[in-house]
Amino acid sequence: MKRRDLLRYAAVLVPVLKSAIAGAEQKQPEIAFTFDDPKTDEGAGLSWQDINHRILGALAKHGIKAVLFVTGKRVDGEQGRELITAWDKDGHAIANHSYSHLFFNDDSVTLAQFESDFLRDEPLVREYPHFTRLFRFPFFKEGDTAEKRDAMRSFLLQHQYRVGRATIDASDWVISQRLEKRAAATPKSRPILLRRVLQAAHLGARTMLRFTCSPGTQSQHPPYRCVAPQCAQCVVPGSADPNVH
Repeated sequence: MKRRDLLRYAAVLVPVLKSAIAGAEQKQPEIAFTFDDPKTDEGAGLSWQDINHRILGALAKHGIKAVLFVTGKRVDGEQGRELITAWDKDGHAIANHSYSHLFFNDDSVTLAQFESDFLRDEPLVREYPHFTRLFRFPFFKEGDTAEKRDAMRSFLLQHQYRVGRATIDASDWVISQRLEKRAAATPKSRPILLRRVLQAAHLGARTMLRFTCSPGTQSQHPPYRCVAPQCAQCVVPGSADPNVH
């Protein structure tokens, strides 16, 4: 190769390589925040409006857009529409989580029944501007047989849906239930309970903490900045724990 040609190629390639390297260095790890099963029930002495406001406020504070997977039976009414509308107005995606939250791995739940339940939920979510064609299987269970699994996947494709998966399932709803039950029984203990939960989370979380605050959120630390402590205020307000902020 002649020197003149080499210099010409170098003049073209060097900026491209520099740009690629800079892009790789600047790219940060990403994580998706998803929330399941919003509901209009109170929790730990807080109204659903207060809980919803606190969660949306925490997301807005950190500039986070999430996906809300809606189970129809929990929001099938005026208050439910109010709840979902608040998420939609804040720019969060609204997605399908079935109507009745059936356990598809139960052999008594047929494919036809599950498909019908999926379709029953769609009218409750599809009219929102931020509706997105994602479906999350209740309990993350896609069927107890290969036939049911494959048929439902085909059904979703026919309706132009993708499966809304999660990489980590920490059964955080168990923590939430126990925390709400204890907080309701002994309101003065709520700050102490929150501090214990956060301490356990920081000690035990190797990669990801998924904390349910009716509905739940997930984040990762380190190196990600976790908003779960802020969301934990939804269930246990008034904590003086420095980890909350």
